[in-house]
Amino acid sequence: MKRSFDLESDVVFYHVIIKVPDNTYGNKAYAFDRAHKTKLREIFFCLESLYEVQCVNYCIMSTHAHFVIRRDRESKLTLKQVAYRYKKYKSLGYVPDARLGEVHKFAKRLNDMSDFMANVQKRFTFWYNQQFEKNRRGQLFNHCYKAIQLKNTKALIRCLQYVELNPLRAQMVSDSADYEFSLWGIFVGLVSEKRL
Repeated sequence: MKRSFDLESDVVFYHVIIKVPDNTYGNKAYAFDRAHKTKLREIFFCLESLYEVQCVNYCIMSTHAHFVIRRDRESKLTLKQVAYRYKKYKSLGYVPDARLGEVHKFAKRLNDMSDFMANVQKRFTFWYNQQFEKNRRGQLFNHCYKAIQLKNTKALIRCLQYVELNPLRAQMVSDSADYEFSLWGIFVGLVSEKRL
């Protein structure tokens, strides 16, 4: 279902959560391993490079994932830029004419967070279902993702902290910087590599 978001300023931040359907304590049926988390991150950031959204922070856990997403109210892309993104999205060998109806339709999708999240979930589920000996069928994630608008700076800062501390609260690591599937873990790893 398409969601309409209350946009009071030109830039809006959201805390987005996606979950697998059965994440009861001790249930490992759908728990993501390292390969799953890596693929989800790869798909998410591949699509982020096409859509007009920006991931400010993320943390991918075993049964759910958190993303802090920045979105502009109005699209800032020209139709020519949209045509180049359309080429990449469809894996075409050529850049289509920016005046085509398909390019105009695609332009409307690029600033739609609901479309973006649906695309992430659909592509990951398609890949995930093929990882079983007997192909799994059907959806993987809960029907609706959760998107909470962060209405002020204080809410944004608290949310960023909450997302970063997820692996620590789940006792997966003793320091948030050691968790591979979060922005903080990646950032600390890059800084450590530069010091060596």
